[in-house]
Amino acid sequence: MWYQATRSDVAATVFIVLLCCAAVFALIGAQQTASRLTWSLARDRAIIGSKWLSKIDTMFEVPVWSLAFNFVIMFIIGCIYLGSSSAFNAFIGSGLVLQHISYAIPAALLMYRTHSEMWLPRDRSFRLPSVAGWSVNAITIAFAILVLIFYDFPTVLPVTGSNMSKSHTS
Repeated sequence: MWYQATRSDVAATVFIVLLCCAAVFALIGAQQTASRLTWSLARDRAIIGSKWLSKIDTMFEVPVWSLAFNFVIMFIIGCIYLGSSSAFNAFIGSGLVLQHISYAIPAALLMYRTHSEMWLPRDRSFRLPSVAGWSVNAITIAFAILVLIFYDFPTVLPVTGSNMSKSHTS
């Protein structure tokens, strides 16, 4: 693709090297963030294996076990992709749907309770105007419903075992 755009082997190689370098730095940052989130969950005993995952290595001063744990999880997800792109897409799609549902439930409960001061104290540090709060909660719920519906649609019709991983149209 880079060669088609530039018509130069050197430019295509430079672009690919730059892209690979950027990807490496982005992946390192994502891995560090995920390991620190895992470590903080383990520190608060909110995850299985907290005894090991909450330890900070004395030599490196980083949560090595949390890094290793996240690496293993990402390796397993990568193996799922190598085994079946349909299974990988279903796995990732399920995560997205569940994430949006987890956002919509508190918003729906706040709207159901009519933003009562029992649930949202008047003296809280962050407070949206009433109309904005209701609007944001309604949009959150509407978007969650939209995601719940559209992420369950097949990518190709008719759906068969052989075309589940392909995204072309007939």
